[in-house]
Amino acid sequence: MAAPAGGGGSAVSVLAPNGRRHTVKVTPSTVLLQVLEDTCRRQDFNPSEYDLKFQRTVLDLSLQWRFANLPNNAKLEMVPVSRSREGPENIVRIAFQLDDGSRLQDAFCSRQTLWELLSHFAQTRERLQQLGEKTPVCVYMRNEPVDRDPVVYHPDLEDLLQPWPAEVPDEFFEVTVDDVRRRLAQLKSERKRLEEAPLVTKAFREAQMKEKLERYPKVALRVLFPDRYILQGFFRPSETVGDLRDFVRSHLGNPELSFYLFIAPPKMVLDDHTLTLFQANLFPAALVHFGAEEPTGLYLEPGLLEHTVSPSTADVLVARCMSRASGSPPLLPAPDPVSLESEPIAEDGALGPPEPIQGTAQPVKRSLGKVPKWLKLPASKR
Repeated sequence: MAAPAGGGGSAVSVLAPNGRRHTVKVTPSTVLLQVLEDTCRRQDFNPSEYDLKFQRTVLDLSLQWRFANLPNNAKLEMVPVSRSREGPENIVRIAFQLDDGSRLQDAFCSRQTLWELLSHFAQTRERLQQLGEKTPVCVYMRNEPVDRDPVVYHPDLEDLLQPWPAEVPDEFFEVTVDDVRRRLAQLKSERKRLEEAPLVTKAFREAQMKEKLERYPKVALRVLFPDRYILQGFFRPSETVGDLRDFVRSHLGNPELSFYLFIAPPKMVLDDHTLTLFQANLFPAALVHFGAEEPTGLYLEPGLLEHTVSPSTADVLVARCMSRASGSPPLLPAPDPVSLESEPIAEDGALGPPEPIQGTAQPVKRSLGKVPKWLKLPASKR
């Protein structure tokens, strides 16, 4: 049930058919159906016969408050429902994700109970028998659809980076005394910061994590291919590494190509496909590398490459998408010109600069004149 009115926080005002208004206090996770049920319970109405309306829009009662795009103290109105939400003919598809990462799904009647759903699958039925007197718990995580907005860009389409080096000298990979000193200073600084940091409780850390997830409801990811094309898309923090792999595969020229994804440095292969993007440290934005067991000259589908954009255009799309969250949008890491030619990519059998592909947009160097400071990308390593 929605929390009773009063106190601080967010709230909504609901106008009932009898002309009375009822104020309901809400939290980010409050479902709009709870608001309707609370109002109907206090005003003696049947919630199955009504919808909630904001201005001229009938609301989706399955939405949580955080996703409803409603202002604080919004004035809602109860209106007769256009169609029954409890009809016996309504068939819904339910998916269960077990604690071991496995996923079960099937179609059910909307009148069935959660207990009947749990007893439906052999795997969950066995677990229910093992529980004895214990009560199972189901946690509902709303699967909000996210527009991937896939786009491909190439760093050579904008003359903001230093020219790509044809060959990296061996001296680049040698660790000097200055490198060791700088790294030691960084470690000392990090140790001091951790030692002087105030102790925080588990509840405080969880609250910080929750605040961060609410601040950035979307994850902006970029996948860097050996031929230096970069595929960009948007995800939810609760989506998995497997969802990211499916997204990449759906845009490959050869969907059957065997590949893996990794982050660097240090190089770490994302081989656990059940990890959420948040758990895999890809939140709220990250650059992921693409590795192919059998390198090829063309990775992405030619039709997608025909619409290759510049890095600044891709940055604008990220800023536009992430601006819906409060605060400044996170800046996605730009690929380092040297790192693309060095060991992490070379291990995947990456070839040199690809030959021009017939029918695809080719990178062209062009001068953009003076570049504002906020748009400049990191300079290449020396």
